[in-house]
Amino acid sequence: MADDKLETRNSKLETGPRSDVRVDRIGFVGELVKNYIEGPKGVKAQVKSQMSADGSGTVEGQYFVGRLDPSTEREIPVGSLLRLYEEKAITRAQLCEMLTAKVAVAAEVLDQTTFRRICRSSPGTPRLVVERKGGVQIELKDALVGLHRAIVADAVGSGTVQRAEGRRRPAA
Repeated sequence: MADDKLETRNSKLETGPRSDVRVDRIGFVGELVKNYIEGPKGVKAQVKSQMSADGSGTVEGQYFVGRLDPSTEREIPVGSLLRLYEEKAITRAQLCEMLTAKVAVAAEVLDQTTFRRICRSSPGTPRLVVERKGGVQIELKDALVGLHRAIVADAVGSGTVQRAEGRRRPAA
């Protein structure tokens, strides 16, 4: 898809009080990550699978090095904490401080009245959610073109790169 078609298609679908091209940049990167990097067939899964099969600890590209870092998830079974409380090794306040409940499970187990009465909410850190606009189809090449244009525009704007005006690439 040509650059002008991408811009025209997206500008027709803009809604809302303000326009901010940075949202498109976040979306383009998200599309690249979702469709190319992540997922069961993404390059990340392919590299991890190959590294696991080879038993290799690291792999190198031209610019980056990748490694598989082991991860550990830790948890303490509630029964162990309850036993410590019953043995008076910890106080009730200490026990309660260590415990949190899974809200989704509690919502299924408890009746709505009880759930609403005991569930507390507090403001969290706002997170930016960037989604495709309704009806917009983005292919990998669209995301690459959009991201390329954004990076070049940023680089030119910051003075990092000077645009070569009037120069054309030789015909192939």
